[in-house]
Amino acid sequence: MSAPVKRPQARQIHRDDMARLYAEGKYCETRRPRTCRRAVTVLTCRWWWSTAAARVVVTEHLVCSGHGRELARRHGIEIGPPPDVPSLRPRPRGAEGGPQ
Repeated sequence: MSAPVKRPQARQIHRDDMARLYAEGKYCETRRPRTCRRAVTVLTCRWWWSTAAARVVVTEHLVCSGHGRELARRHGIEIGPPPDVPSLRPRPRGAEGGPQ
């Protein structure tokens, strides 16, 4: 029996997180098109049931405001406000997307 899967969520990210990601050269992580080079402003979360893992899994993506609005429109959700304090942790050195 599969567990219930949450609806996608999206929220703006804190200005300090935006500035740090921009300084690190981080751009929109949308899959289509990979050529999007706009600054990151929205964090999206999507859950789904993985038969291989036999559990619900989650994927987070940092996307530009345009792709964030597109996801929100497709799923009929609102983009939430940013948190009161910076909340995105830097990725460990050598991790995918982290400093080398």
